[in-house]
Amino acid sequence: MEIKTEADIYSINLSKDLKNIVCCLSNKKIEIWDIETFKKVKVIHDIDSLITNVVFNAEKNYLIFTSNDYSFKIWNFLLEKISLEIDSHDDKISSLNESPDGKKIITGSEDNTLKVWDISGKLLHTLRGHFAGIKTVAVSPKSNLVISGSEDYNIRIWDIETGRILNVLQDHEFSLSNIKISSSGNFFISGSKEKTIIWDLEPLNIIRIIKESMNHFTISPDEKYLFGSIGYVIKCYSLETYELLGVQKLNFEINFLEIDHTGKLLIFKSDRNTIRKIYVPDWLEQHKIKSPEIIALPFRAYKGYEPYIFISYTHKDKSSVYPEMLWINNQKFNIWYDEGIPPTSEWPAEIENAIINCSLFLVFITPKAVEREMVRNEINFALNRNKPFLAVFLEDTSLKYGLELRISLKQALLKYKLSQKLYQAKLVEALNNFLENLK
Repeated sequence: MEIKTEADIYSINLSKDLKNIVCCLSNKKIEIWDIETFKKVKVIHDIDSLITNVVFNAEKNYLIFTSNDYSFKIWNFLLEKISLEIDSHDDKISSLNESPDGKKIITGSEDNTLKVWDISGKLLHTLRGHFAGIKTVAVSPKSNLVISGSEDYNIRIWDIETGRILNVLQDHEFSLSNIKISSSGNFFISGSKEKTIIWDLEPLNIIRIIKESMNHFTISPDEKYLFGSIGYVIKCYSLETYELLGVQKLNFEINFLEIDHTGKLLIFKSDRNTIRKIYVPDWLEQHKIKSPEIIALPFRAYKGYEPYIFISYTHKDKSSVYPEMLWINNQKFNIWYDEGIPPTSEWPAEIENAIINCSLFLVFITPKAVEREMVRNEINFALNRNKPFLAVFLEDTSLKYGLELRISLKQALLKYKLSQKLYQAKLVEALNNFLENLK
């Protein structure tokens, strides 16, 4: 199903309640469309400039927008006119958002700053710290956090109430293009030219890296799916297993992608004045892939002369083990695992050398790992070499094939019995005890 606007779409967004589409046109009009019916519900004529960013709060009857004149304006639907105009920055405003309660406006600019305003236009905070223009700004729906992405390749997390910077993340190698926070406020996703990163906010760490750029992406309200567009292609990932669930190649490039409040309608802009929607359950059924995409490797295995941890696991547990390895690596521990080894006769020699030279042998224990002969061989080889040894039980697992006798006296962590926070604290403590000079 599709709609066509009166003129080319210059900028576009969904309303804050995700029930309407706001199209800012090249003829300086604004069209508002109902997502469910795909019918036009409002046209605003009296706009004197091209609109670059727009936020529509239907509940409070106003629309905030920016143009190329470095200002933001508020259109009041009750008065049917612009009720506020603020000259806000020294350069183009590239991002616009508002707080969940609608009492604050957040602007991000090419002048390298973010600014926080109250709804009357009073400046509350100027947020400085980025070294290049702001490209994207996201506001947490459940807290005071604002997350910004910049052309300086950095992500910065701010407290909207105090204006204080809380964290700087430097894990992208290119300019940030998009940041989205989940509806629960528990995690966020950042995108740049080289990759897309899924972050946990409490505690702050990387959950998963998807090694591809998504021009646009959106998170379903139930937080089960990540939809992304790459040129002419729509992809859907599970946010539970991080597997690729569906792919569709279209005949046109996708220039906007969002999902509605029900999580069932995916809205995208295709050509200059056309908006389309698809029904998500039908799309997933029609475009699902028969076998999941190979789970992306979390990082490059360590190669060097500093102390490192050898990770033993079965590939059948990749979906649960890779996030564990990534978290450990993010704590600045060097990790070697079987990434990049070609499946040739040299494989055993590579594994053997890596175990001999490691400073700690860490094995992730699950029922599948116990059944894997290679894992058992690695455990036995490490123990025969008297390597420092740590077993992490991801699941309640019965040890057999002689493993209970061999590792029962070794240090172990039972993750499945611990909260995530307590488990991570105990894991770091254990790693530091084994490897005092590794960090």
